[in-house]
Amino acid sequence: MNRNRGPAKIAALMSVGIGVGLAILTSALSGISWYTSRQWDSTALRATLDHVALGPHNQLHFYYDLENRTSSSYEVSQTSPVELMVKFRQESWLSPDYRSLRLTEPFSVPARQHALIVIPFCKASGLVIAGRPNSGSADGQIARMISLVKAACPNLKGFVLYDRKKRYQIVFPGIDNGTT
Repeated sequence: MNRNRGPAKIAALMSVGIGVGLAILTSALSGISWYTSRQWDSTALRATLDHVALGPHNQLHFYYDLENRTSSSYEVSQTSPVELMVKFRQESWLSPDYRSLRLTEPFSVPARQHALIVIPFCKASGLVIAGRPNSGSADGQIARMISLVKAACPNLKGFVLYDRKKRYQIVFPGIDNGTT
């Protein structure tokens, strides 16, 4: 009789082990599925185009006022899991294929505060602005800079930053009325 109980105990223990293993596997897969299916939060941080300036080597620098609408500070460092992409007008597609596309410096935006950040993009080689950058009226300066940007980057609609850790999506609008 003891011989019959031995195999039954082994079968029961194997069943329990398999059941526990399947429960753990199901929980892990559910957690992974939940994490990867979370929506991007596009309201936590809002970027507004402040101005565009001609930087070193005729590179256009897009200056953005970044507003942190959350109750905690937001930081991007050299090792942050973020991806900055270009948004184009044609077919509204994004492209991460610009090797030089990066934020100029790591930045931090305190909770419920603003910070000015810079995205250098597009060489304006061969283009000339009539007059000095600070000459004429403000409206004239803006019109010249818009013309320069449109000539240097005719298909640019803006930029999008994806923070994979916090699931933030930050839309940096282009020059057309500050919207994308």
